Parts: sequence; C-alpha cells; structure tokens
Amino acid sequence: MSKYFLTTPLLFLTGVLLTVGNVCAEGVTLKQLTENDKAILEIENYVFRMKISPDQGGCVVGFYLKPAKLEMVAGHGDQWGMFADMFSQQAWPGELQNNPYEVKILENGPATVSVRLSRMVSGRHGGYFPSLEGIRVEKTYTVKADFPNLYVNYRLVNTTARGKSPAFWLQSFFLAGSDKEKNVYYRPSARGIDVTWYNFKDGKGIRQDDVRDPAAGWLATINRESGTGFVFLMDYDYLRWLYTCQSACTTEWFYDKVIIPGGASWETAVVAVPIIGMESVAYASDKLILEAKPDNNAIAFKLRATDKKIDRLDLTASVKSVDNEALVKAAAIKYSDITTVPISNSMPLSVKINPRECVIPFKLKGSGINKQGEVVFSERDITVALLGGLGDERIYRLPIPSKNKRFLKPEKIGRHQAIPPKALLIDGVYYRMYKAEEAVDLLGWEKNIGKAAKSRWGGLSLSFWPEDYDRMMAYDIVILSDIDAGTIGAEGIEMLREYVSNGGALLVLGGPFAFSSEESEFAKMLPVQREAKGNLTPITNGKIRVAGDKSNILEGLSFSNNPACFWSHDLKPKNDSKVMLYAGNRPLMIIGNYGKGKIVVFLGSTLGTGKTEGIPFWEWQDWPACLSRAIRELTTNK
Repeated sequence: MSKYFLTTPLLFLTGVLLTVGNVCAEGVTLKQLTENDKAILEIENYVFRMKISPDQGGCVVGFYLKPAKLEMVAGHGDQWGMFADMFSQQAWPGELQNNPYEVKILENGPATVSVRLSRMVSGRHGGYFPSLEGIRVEKTYTVKADFPNLYVNYRLVNTTARGKSPAFWLQSFFLAGSDKEKNVYYRPSARGIDVTWYNFKDGKGIRQDDVRDPAAGWLATINRESGTGFVFLMDYDYLRWLYTCQSACTTEWFYDKVIIPGGASWETAVVAVPIIGMESVAYASDKLILEAKPDNNAIAFKLRATDKKIDRLDLTASVKSVDNEALVKAAAIKYSDITTVPISNSMPLSVKINPRECVIPFKLKGSGINKQGEVVFSERDITVALLGGLGDERIYRLPIPSKNKRFLKPEKIGRHQAIPPKALLIDGVYYRMYKAEEAVDLLGWEKNIGKAAKSRWGGLSLSFWPEDYDRMMAYDIVILSDIDAGTIGAEGIEMLREYVSNGGALLVLGGPFAFSSEESEFAKMLPVQREAKGNLTPITNGKIRVAGDKSNILEGLSFSNNPACFWSHDLKPKNDSKVMLYAGNRPLMIIGNYGKGKIVVFLGSTLGTGKTEGIPFWEWQDWPACLSRAIRELTTNK
C-alpha cells in the first residue's frame, strides 16, 4: 500500500484565520451608512465586511476580505459590484442593475444578519418584454456569525394572473487578488475543468468566455499568486451557461428559462465562498472544495469544508491518460476534522505521468458525502479549436449529469378547444419549404407563430411560446417545422408533454435541425425509436406512397408528377405506432398515441433534387393539402 505524507500547512495563514476567528464571539453586525449621498448597508462577520447599495440594483459594491486585507470589488461606478440581476431576454446591463431596490431587514444579528432587497420588473428595457412584466425580484443576503460565506437567495414572484417566462442571469465584477492579470477562472465542463485567464498584454483570453456545456453547479475565480478569490455555488438543475468576461473581470452565469404560472414563484440559492490559501479548484459542493495539481511524480491535493466541519473523509484517486489508458491504480487518503482552513496532502505516483495530458478520477466518501468525478488536464481542445474543429474526436469528454427540474404548474390542467380552431406553429430555418402555414390556412384555422432564433446571450430561443398552461391547452394542434427541441427548452417541453397527454395534437416535421436535441423527454413522446442518432440519409427511389388502404390520406390528390422525398431521418417506428406514408421502402410519416393525444412525425427533409425519381415533395402542388389531411387525422375524434 502506498504511503502518503502531510505537507506543512500555511502556518501564517492558518494563524491569521484562527486569530480572526476569535472575533466570532462578537457575532455579525449590520450598519446603515451614507456614502456619496447614497444609502449603504454594511454587514460584517469575522471573515469579511461587505457593502450593499440598494440604489444600485441591490448590488454588493464592497467586499473586504479581512484575513487577506483585500478589497475585492475594486472598481466603481454603476456597473461595478457583485450580484447584479439581469434577464437574458434584455440587453446588458438590463433594467435592474442601476435602479433602486426596496429594503427589508429580516434579521439583525448577532447570530445572523439577513436583508431582503426587491424590485418589480417592468419588462421595458431596450424593447417591451411581456414575458418579464410583473415579475418581482426578491434578493436576500444572509451572513452568519459562525460561517465564512455569503448566502444569497433569489425569489422571482409572478404577481400577475398570466404565466411568465424569465431567464435569469447573474453578474459579478470583482478582482480575485490585487492584480487583475492574475485572475484565473475554473469552470466545470464536459471537457473537464475549463481553466482560462486573460492576457491583458495581448488583449485576448486563453479560452472563450462562455462554457455552454457546464457539468456542475459551481464556478471559481482565484488569484493564483495570492491564493484568494471566490467559489460560487449555484443550482445545477437550472444552470444553462457559465460565463466569464475575462477582460472585464466578471464572473457570471445564466439560468434556464423558467415558466412561472400566475401567482406562483421560483426560487434559487447561491453561496459565495471566499477563498483563502487555494490556487485552483477541481471540485466544489455545499460540503467540500477540492484542489488537485499533478506533476510528473505526484498529485498535490488541497481541500477544505465549504462551511460546516467534516468529521471524516476518504479521498480515493487514480490516474489515466486522456486516451483512457490506466496509469496509476486507485489509492486512498483518509482525513478527519476538515474545517474551512485548507489541508494539503501529496499522493506520490508509482510511474511518471504527463501532468499536462492526464485524467484523475476521484471518489469522496465520508460524513454526508458520497461523490465521484474526474479532473481532466488537457490542452487538446485548444488545438482542436485552432484547427477549426478538426480532431474533435480526440477531446476527452465527461458525461453531463442529468438535471432534475421542479416544474411549476397550475393545480388543474385540462384541454379546452378554441372557437374557431387555432394552431401553434413553431418555424425553423426552412419552414417555408414545408408549407405548414398553407396547410393550416386550407383548414381555415387561426394560428399563432413562433420563430426560432439563436443569439449570443439567449442561445436557442423562440419569438413566441405560450407562457401559461391555459393558453397552451386551447390549441388544436402544435406544429414544429424543422426545430431542435432545445429551442423550446425543458420547461416548454414539459408544457408540450402535458398538452399532448391531455388530448392535444403534435405534428413534427423533420429536417437538418430536427431530432438533434438531447431533450430526452421530447424523444420519449415521439412514435419513433431513438436508439439510432436519426441522421439524415439519402433515399433510393423515394417516391411517396400510401401505407395501406385504411390510412389513405392521399385519396383524391394528384400524383401525376411523382412527388418524392430524397433525404430522410434514419428512424424506425415504435411497435405501437402506425406508418401512414412511405418514401420508397422507408417510413416517411408515422402516427402514434401519447396519453390522450396523438403525434405525427414526418421524417422527410427538404434536401436533394428530383431527377428521374420525380419532383421534390415540397414542390408538389398538393403537398399543403396532404399536410392538412394529416392535421385532420390528428385532430378528429378527440
């Protein structure tokens, strides 16, 4: 069995912390001050002294880390500060960041100080956003006498009777140390811990600002030289992106859009953990923060409790290459009485490794902790980016943990048909070629239309989607024209699932962007099997034909021009579904049941050109009529 040794702790730092810790007996204090003719709330415990400006969006405009004698909010002005509240629907800096918040003191020490700041959202900033109007943002700062962290709770209250769909966004400007050029950002991603910093001399960052595949609910900014900074813990289930504007010294993250029914509220919590005596972060949770630094012959570990003391902990680690080759067998280090003061250990390795290209799988097991993960050290992703994506298959990737969202819904959900009938159409890039709008017009129905879009801050989004279940349940059909389900989002998918299961109708039209989403709940609804990737592949002799007499929805339509489909998704019908149309020998249109409702999937794409096979189906004169008959098939006898 390998032996490990305990390295000498940072005696000076530990001494400072213990000395300051004696101030705990004085508790936590709140002072109401005036600075530059503005009201300031000053909260202080044994580790930090912070200042909140109610007039500046309720931001933290000062954060003095006492053991390090460091003021971390080093800038000044309207945009400087921590915990600036925004929505990704609005352009930066949003309507909240520079406007005054109302203040309510909930607890005033000595064990706890808790202050709530709130403001109503108008939805009018750089345009009108009805999806935000009437949301009240409540931000509660809590500081405790015996814990070194800042606890921030957010509550978004829908004060209206109609559903709202805010996409929340938090931003903090601060310096991890006295020199902004030493700020280093640690961001958990599918490629491992994405480490980046900004080269102010060259005017560029080592990696891009945003991480769009976060693998955990935390984000750290640390000054390697001073070993100071912050770890932010947030709700992974609603985390969308991590973002660090390195040139401006910001640490930010975006939440998924949340559909909040009228009168309901959504809450999320953040913990800001001041860091002292750590140079990097490999893992963080509400229990523990871990640093792992390999060299050729050993791995240096450093860990600390997030707040409460951990009585015992076993850290088991091994090493493998980024090509999954086992290099060092797993071995354990045992810890006891872990506090917020970092503990350093070193694990010697039996073989020499390349510390710049390796993977360290680890397990943490102890008092209330049972976690495992991997730390990836590799620069392959940078090389692949420089080569324009070539060699992407060589990048080491971690599985993204699933999310467990808590969807907000009204107490009762039920269908009610509109008079006249109404369709909801969600249009993708090539929607005009599918002619779904013309098919609905042939039926004489009303329609609402949402356009798919992609932006830097909003990502995949829609210009329109119902924000409350009552409005959703009134549609006779929902039609998705070449849409990545990620555009609708998890909240929208859940609303769509409820709609169909309660008797609604869904028509899904294929194409380059369809069936590409990882939204598993959407895939489960469809009458096609998703074992395969569903790639678009060419069809040989793709003439469209009817699947049996009983499903002859094409009866009476003209086939003199031989309408055909040349490319389709390689997906097979589920056993309990039925094929309505074929393209050659390949299923083209499939219908199935979901709950009380029905779903039709059209697997064809508007790719290719007709030669001897016939004309493209989208140029077929009777194609809109064919599609309208499929809609009738979906919406009758319900």
